[in-house]
Amino acid sequence: MTCEWLLDCTLAHIPSYFSYAHNSRLLSEKLARNPFKPAEKFIKWVEFAAEYSDLNELNLPYHEWSFFTYYSLDAILFTLAGLAVVAASILLTLRTLVSMALAVSCQTDQGSGVGRGDGYGLKKLKSS
Repeated sequence: MTCEWLLDCTLAHIPSYFSYAHNSRLLSEKLARNPFKPAEKFIKWVEFAAEYSDLNELNLPYHEWSFFTYYSLDAILFTLAGLAVVAASILLTLRTLVSMALAVSCQTDQGSGVGRGDGYGLKKLKSS
């Protein structure tokens, strides 16, 4: 069972499903009976633009924006600040965990000698 075979079978069965066939016929009819053809829309917009040459309501207000807002620096800096806070909290947590692990390890090594791995702690425990 290869991908080509699966694709061929799927494409062969799609027209036999009623919903796909119905929806494709419906979409075909809608496109054929579109009340405004693309050429007609284009001509109407050109006539509209020629009649009303000053269309300020269609202009975007980007010329009123500051450099900071135009290049989305406010959003970028806010995101970077949030990432910095998250990274700092992760680093502080890791540093605290490592220092606690080292402190426990050092206490184990200096204590009864059990955690040293050289057998000293076992001798000490046997002798007592």
